[in-house]
Amino acid sequence: VAQKFKRRIVFMTSHPERHHQFVLVAREQGDPPCSPLFQISFRVVSLGILRIARDRAITAGATNFRPMNHGNSWSLYFDDPERNTVEVYMETPWYTAQPFADDLDLDLADEEILRITEARLAELDTSTAAEQWSRRMEERLLSHPFTQ
Repeated sequence: VAQKFKRRIVFMTSHPERHHQFVLVAREQGDPPCSPLFQISFRVVSLGILRIARDRAITAGATNFRPMNHGNSWSLYFDDPERNTVEVYMETPWYTAQPFADDLDLDLADEEILRITEARLAELDTSTAAEQWSRRMEERLLSHPFTQ
């Protein structure tokens, strides 16, 4: 499987139910100048709304569509007409260590996407139920010195 992420990525959160609230991405020598904004993300509550967002983005002139199954979310990345990266995503009932990305076919039925994701995550040692991950993260956050 080709690696989709070639840079060091650090996910940061202070909320036990959110895998990340912001992301740090390592820049490399020779990178072109860029905005400090890596991407802006919008959470939706269903795959149907994710598909509507895709269709509206196409109509509005967005390009470079990259649908991905991150295990803990189903995401659609694209470049808006000003070349900013936008992510529209839906959380899944699972957690898996990140970065992780499989291809995502949004033209499949919801049940098929769910089945494919569940089968794929069953292959990984780093996957668990999202609720279990949230409980462990809450314990870690509450025991951290900055919360004392």
